[in-house]
Amino acid sequence: MRRTASVAVSLLALAACGEGFNDGPLQANPLYFAEQRFDCNPATDIPSCPPFRCAVDETGKVFDCIPSCNVENNSTAFEGPEGVDLCVPPSCTVEAENTAPVCDPGCAEDDVTVYAFLYPPCR
Repeated sequence: MRRTASVAVSLLALAACGEGFNDGPLQANPLYFAEQRFDCNPATDIPSCPPFRCAVDETGKVFDCIPSCNVENNSTAFEGPEGVDLCVPPSCTVEAENTAPVCDPGCAEDDVTVYAFLYPPCR
């Protein structure tokens, strides 16, 4: 019992000092961006544009994306857990269909990632 109380007090002290805990922004899972693909072929399940909005859970997992190609600037808004500072790339460049976007380092100030497509728009 004494050891358990000692460990609990130590963890509380670390939390108060911010040591041993991630005190930076919550990173959206980089694999989400690395695994993204876009193409113009309507016969595939691959989207031609980024989703309108996605949620991010407390582990950084991106989920619950709302598909939409109605956003003029090809952007995705991300929503993290309440009260948590979220980090998503400010921009990503897609050089060709069916290739992963190359995302810029850093965190978007408004939790919105803007995509630049370097190939002709889908029709």
